[in-house]
Amino acid sequence: SERQRLTSVFSRADARWRSRRAAHGAKTEMVVLSAELGPELSTASTPSTGALPTTKRALAACGLRAALGFTFAALAYVGNRRFANSDYNAEPDHTKWNTCAGYTKNEFVGVALVTFGFPLAWLCLSSAAVSAARLRPQIAVPVLLGLLACSVAAFVEATKDAEDLLKCGVVFCYKLSDKELAKKSKPPYTIVLGGALMFGAGALGLLQLGLAVAALRRLTKSSRKTEAEEGLLGSGPPRALLHSGGDDEAPAAAPRGVARKAAAPSKMAAVAWTVALLAVLAGLLLLTALLPNSWDAFSPSAVASYQKMNRGDRPTPWSQEEPEGPDDRGAWFRTTFRELVPGKLVLKLYPDVAMY
Repeated sequence: SERQRLTSVFSRADARWRSRRAAHGAKTEMVVLSAELGPELSTASTPSTGALPTTKRALAACGLRAALGFTFAALAYVGNRRFANSDYNAEPDHTKWNTCAGYTKNEFVGVALVTFGFPLAWLCLSSAAVSAARLRPQIAVPVLLGLLACSVAAFVEATKDAEDLLKCGVVFCYKLSDKELAKKSKPPYTIVLGGALMFGAGALGLLQLGLAVAALRRLTKSSRKTEAEEGLLGSGPPRALLHSGGDDEAPAAAPRGVARKAAAPSKMAAVAWTVALLAVLAGLLLLTALLPNSWDAFSPSAVASYQKMNRGDRPTPWSQEEPEGPDDRGAWFRTTFRELVPGKLVLKLYPDVAMY
């Protein structure tokens, strides 16, 4: 049987390995045996009966997740367009709304599709990319590149919705002139959702790009293998079967100094990630001081108006001082106003936001 033939081949390989080890020492290369036994192993090795079904199952899982992702994305896009055309977003004059809420039941279904559709699409497509990366590189590379092309297309489409705010760099709207601020822009809902889709599609694209590069490297490595390596060490049985002799062939433990050097990069990586996280949190805190706290104020004119607002500009009784009221009320934490550009840019640092 094929099992007996393989056992015979392995026995001869083990005997030759021991004889060469005794004659030449521990530095004998397995490639020599590979060249000698490669033809025998190629005829004796039985094809893997589970390889094809496994590939089919993996492809089916990847295809199912991708199909679900595209379905959720399509439903969310339909809901997005439906809600974007509602009175709530398209008509700033509330007296002209056809309903008291500014949207109908069908338009509310649209915003529900947006709320659930895009996150589910992101999860399904990212899962599909991870599943595709586990396939053979010959299949994984084109699949991942196809998913990456879809993410790039979604990113480009999202930039069109958010272009009004992107033109001023989001946080630099205070630099726009009055003429530029007077231009009609897209509804804030469209701008905010476009920005959110940009981040989502961009993150998904980076994930797919990284997995595609890793699969491409695996494909390149497999194509560069020599015939000797493919004979025994590559496509043949694992090399552990050829070393199933005694304890004399067990690998020596790594020196303690080498282990310490190997652990050093992991510690540095942990420190680097911690510093990067702190920098991200500081940047987010700065954004809360620069940008309004409601998505319906995310238009160039509304952002610029918020950025130049100082204490006393709000038409409320307590705004002549800080939002917490006069000094004699004894608030522990107070909102801080810092004017960076006179009359145009005022940072507003809120205590609750900083603690959050």
